[in-house]
Amino acid sequence: MFAVSSRLTSIRVSGQLNETIRKFRDEFEIAVVSAYQEQEALLSAASEKRSKKEPAIKTLHPKALPPAPQLFCGRRSLLEILVSQLCDPDTLQSRSHLAILGSGGIGKTSLALSAIHDETVVACFGQDTRFFISCESAPTKDAFVAAIADALGVDKDNQDLSGIIRMLSLIEGRALLILDNLETPWESPSNRADVEDVLSQLTSVPRVTLLITLRGAERPSGVRWHRPFLPPLQSVDILAARQIFVSISDMVPANEDEESALGQLLDVLDGVPLALTLMANLAQTNTYEELLQRWKEEKTSMLTRGFDSHLSSIDISIQVSLSSTRLQNLPIARRVLQILSLLPDGVEQDNLPKIMTPDADGHVPGLLAALAALRQTALVVDDKPPTAGHLSSSPRSLRLLSPIREYVRSKLPIGRHDLVPLLKYYTELLQSRSPDSALSGDHQESIRLRSQIVNVSNVLAEVLINPDPPEDAIDCVVKLGPFSTISPASNVLLPLALAAAQKIGARALEGQCLMMNYYRHGAKPQQQILEARRVLEIAEELVETDPEKVKLKSRGFTLLGDAYRRNGQKAKALEALQDSLEMEVALGNFARQIQILYFMSNALEEEGDLQAALEVGMRSTKLGAEHPEFPIPRAYCTVQLGKVYFFRGLFRQAEECYRTALKIQDDVLADSGPSAISLFCLGELYYAEGRIQEAKPILEKAYQIQLKLGRADFASESGLILGRVYLSLGKIDECLTRTHVSFRRFGECQWVEGQIECLLSLSQVERLRGNLVTARLHLEEAKQLYRKNAGTGTGGDADILYEMGNVLSSGGSEAGDEASKYYIISALIRSRRGGRLSVAGCIKGLGDVALMDGRVLDAKSCYNATLALIRHTGDRRQIGGCFLGLGDVAFALSGSARNEGGLSESRQYYEKALTWYRRADDFWGMKACRDRLSSHGWQESDIRGPTTINPEFN
Repeated sequence: MFAVSSRLTSIRVSGQLNETIRKFRDEFEIAVVSAYQEQEALLSAASEKRSKKEPAIKTLHPKALPPAPQLFCGRRSLLEILVSQLCDPDTLQSRSHLAILGSGGIGKTSLALSAIHDETVVACFGQDTRFFISCESAPTKDAFVAAIADALGVDKDNQDLSGIIRMLSLIEGRALLILDNLETPWESPSNRADVEDVLSQLTSVPRVTLLITLRGAERPSGVRWHRPFLPPLQSVDILAARQIFVSISDMVPANEDEESALGQLLDVLDGVPLALTLMANLAQTNTYEELLQRWKEEKTSMLTRGFDSHLSSIDISIQVSLSSTRLQNLPIARRVLQILSLLPDGVEQDNLPKIMTPDADGHVPGLLAALAALRQTALVVDDKPPTAGHLSSSPRSLRLLSPIREYVRSKLPIGRHDLVPLLKYYTELLQSRSPDSALSGDHQESIRLRSQIVNVSNVLAEVLINPDPPEDAIDCVVKLGPFSTISPASNVLLPLALAAAQKIGARALEGQCLMMNYYRHGAKPQQQILEARRVLEIAEELVETDPEKVKLKSRGFTLLGDAYRRNGQKAKALEALQDSLEMEVALGNFARQIQILYFMSNALEEEGDLQAALEVGMRSTKLGAEHPEFPIPRAYCTVQLGKVYFFRGLFRQAEECYRTALKIQDDVLADSGPSAISLFCLGELYYAEGRIQEAKPILEKAYQIQLKLGRADFASESGLILGRVYLSLGKIDECLTRTHVSFRRFGECQWVEGQIECLLSLSQVERLRGNLVTARLHLEEAKQLYRKNAGTGTGGDADILYEMGNVLSSGGSEAGDEASKYYIISALIRSRRGGRLSVAGCIKGLGDVALMDGRVLDAKSCYNATLALIRHTGDRRQIGGCFLGLGDVAFALSGSARNEGGLSESRQYYEKALTWYRRADDFWGMKACRDRLSSHGWQESDIRGPTTINPEFN
């Protein structure tokens, strides 16, 4: 009974408790709702009060945005990335922000302005909520905040930071703030924390995105930056640099000289947009050559608009970076800049201690901190920086952009105490080499030296201009050997070394410098003879026990032989070269023997004794094959053997030789003087074969290498053949420009053979134009040059006679007998020299004369004989010319009744001729074929068959 009573009591109490809880919950919910409504009322009142007091967005009067740059080149892909990141919804959701970093004048502001005016960005942020804040005149936090307020156009009551934040919070939609030149307030250590606090508060506003431009490579702290980071801006590429320069200057190069000068200007400006802009402005009132000369004299100080602003003066822009407190607190940073200013190709970071003055442990105190500061200020460039999230396996290479490098060299020249370890480093790099070992083929050593050749040249030049140049530096110059042909720096370095050797009385080194200087430039032949004799005189002065005496004497005879060859004195040339060869045989120097045999074959080839030239050339290549440790002279002699094959009409063998030489040179001396000669020979071969589209880029490359190295003499040869290429394409103006430039340069260095070749080209142009009198005048001038120099060159007289025959035969049958005389004499001279192709040309010319005279069967015999001589060469122009002549023969033999068989045969020959001329890209040959077809009532569209056919003649 008690248990039942207790249970009932418990149930009653439990029910009362549940009721109490329910009532409490109801009252609590009522209280919550009441409190919520009360809060909403307060918030609504506050909002209404604020809206009456602060119309907010309606009180903003932002300044107009600067316009987008009218010229924007080389950054399109980066602009697309930036626009994509700005408009990415994740950027808003993650509340991340973007930074454009880079060195001064590199184009940060242009990229930012291009981005904010992009239609995608405008659609994303709106027309009136993109704000551009220039921080250039805001060196303090207060000035920075005032600049933001001014750009936003807030009223005077809200120009403190809290007011700016409040105003930004009221903007509907997204807002974009561009903080340009943020380094001005942020760079100073005393301001950095305050400025970063401002940035932090700005980024606390949910719908605001920051885009900053900042000189350097470090982003401010306290901001969530968008990942992946935008990479710091680099120089624009060469195509963009050229587009910027030409667009601003409105100066399109009119000829090869101007094109070359523009290329040199772009090289020294190193793709820095501000430097390109300032130089292009100067180009509006100065020629390219004048600008180059001013650069040599004034360097970066010429790049100014006359205003003291980092946007109008390269020097001031660089000074701004150099004045960074980071660098002021690290004096060693300036030393690093001075050292890098002598190293255009940069230096691996691990090698920096070796070219400075390390402590006993091999370290330079403070170096790593200095490098960090230089990177943070974007004064140094990492050519192989680590990629995002990965450490690069390649060594990091540090360098300065060209304007910075030249500024430092000019305004902060390196001290002598820092030159000592630099010279020591490069002396050790070269100490195991000798003038002969420069011809050897240590591939790894060659690659290492090649990568440092410009740096070596700059350091040695800096040392040699000192009042007391050390002998070690001169010896290093000599040990560079053929590697000095890789860089135009040798144009300055070798004269300095020669002058230094003379100054300190180092006669053996003077003789060796003279030898290297001989090959450096296209001196006049008489001057080269004198230089070679000076080497021999120095050799005679040395004591008999001096090991350099015989070596120097042999080198002197080699130079003398080559100088005689260039002066047209072939017999003397061969005699001097034979003396040199005997000395090198006695010394057991195989590298020099190969090289001398190359010179001998060259002299014999130019003398016209192709058989002897072939024998000597094969002897040199055989010796080269027996000594593969000397690839450089082996490449020389392989090219020479190819030239002999070329003149004998053995085109396949010639091409194989040229390509073999290029393969050897690409391993050691790519883009050097010797490789340019090989390229020229290959291009000339392709032109002779009628492979115009293959010849043109190869000749252009040879031409550009030669110009870059300052070898105007060799560049003139490439320019001459390029002129003939353009003539074949029907581009007469381009041909004349190239030919006249080459003629002038050949005249400056007294290369008579080259001048004669130019006059032959000019005669051909006038002949094709129908100006036969002018054509003959050019040939008369060529004859006078030939006779004045007692006969010089590879059959120069035969070439003149042959072209004279062409001119006369173009004048009609009245001059046929005289034309035949010239062809016959030319053929006799050429046959003695073994030139199959040139003899074939004469026979073909005799056929043209016979056809004009009505001797149709004689003409047919001449054309068939020509084809028999050239059928295996693949000479497309000559083959096309023979078929054209045979077409005329068949048409003449068809008789007045024009029998169907004769007409059909004639047409077939014209079709074959047109096909071969098409393969040769020969404008004039194709024109002649079309004229024939048109005159006979045949349409070109009727011609059937492929444009590329096998060399069949039936």
